[in-house]
Amino acid sequence: MEMTATRRAFIGGAVAFAAWPATAVERSASPFAAASPWETPDGMATDSVMVRRLYLDLAGRIPSKEEAKSYVLGGRPNRRKELVERLLASDDFADYWGMRFCDVLRVKSEFPINLWPNAVYVYHGRIRRFVKGNESWASFGRALLTSQGSDFRDAEVNFFRATDNRTPEGWAEATAQTFLGIAPAELSPERRAELAAYFENVKIKNTREWKEEIVYVDGPDRRGELCERLFADARDEVASAFRRRLRGWLFGADSAACAGGGTLKIKDAIREIALSEEYARGSVTGGLPRAAA
Repeated sequence: MEMTATRRAFIGGAVAFAAWPATAVERSASPFAAASPWETPDGMATDSVMVRRLYLDLAGRIPSKEEAKSYVLGGRPNRRKELVERLLASDDFADYWGMRFCDVLRVKSEFPINLWPNAVYVYHGRIRRFVKGNESWASFGRALLTSQGSDFRDAEVNFFRATDNRTPEGWAEATAQTFLGIAPAELSPERRAELAAYFENVKIKNTREWKEEIVYVDGPDRRGELCERLFADARDEVASAFRRRLRGWLFGADSAACAGGGTLKIKDAIREIALSEEYARGSVTGGLPRAAA
C-alpha cells in the first residue's frame, strides 16, 4: 500500500519531545503505523501533537518542555481554546504572522524591491500592528490602496513602492495578487487594464533626503472607487482569497479551496480554523490504516 503524508505529519510530531510518555513512542517503530502515538483511535491528533502543532502554527516555534507538559498533563477540558487564545494574544503570534504578511506585501530592502532600510522599518511595523491589533483586512487594505505621503513616514505608501514595476499596470498586478489571490501570470489583460485605470494618476517622486520618495496623486483619485469594489461589492471574493491564504499556511499548499464570505480579521479566522475538527485531525493521510477502521 502506497503511503503518503501531508506537511502536518512532520509539523505535527516528527520529533518526540519530553511530554510524550515513553511507552507511547515504543508502541510503534513506524510513525505511519495504525497504532501511531500521534493519533487517537478515532483519527484525531493526540495532545502531544496538538500542543506542538498550535505552537508551530500560531507562534512559529515549538513549545518548551514546560509548556508541552502543562498542556498534555493538565487535563483541562478547554485547554485547546485556552492555548489558542493565549497564543493569539502573544507577541510571538504578532512577530510570526507579521513576517508572513511581510512576504505577501513584498517587504524587502534590496533587489528587486529596493524599499531601503528606513521604509522597511516603518512598513514592517505597520504590518505587525495590523496583525497584533486584529485589524480588518478590508480596513488595512483601504489604508494601503488609498495612501499618500513619504515612504519613510507614511508606512502604507510602501505598498506602491514594494514592487519592481512601479506603474499602474504593476500596481494592478500587486492588487490582484494581494487581495484577490490572482497571480500576475493568471491576470487577464482586460482585468489588468481595468485595475490599472484606478492608479493612472498615482505618481512617485524623490526628495532631498537620501532614498526618500513621495507617493502622491496628480489628478482625480479613483482609488476609493476601487476599494468599494474590492471590499464591498466583491467582499466575498476578497474574503475567500484571504481565508484560502490562511488555510494554505495552516494546512499546506494543497489545502482545499474555501467558500466565499467569512471573517476578514486574521485572529478571528485563525481561531475558527484552529478550533475546528478539521484542524484536530491526525497527521497521517493517504489511505493509511486507522485503528478505528
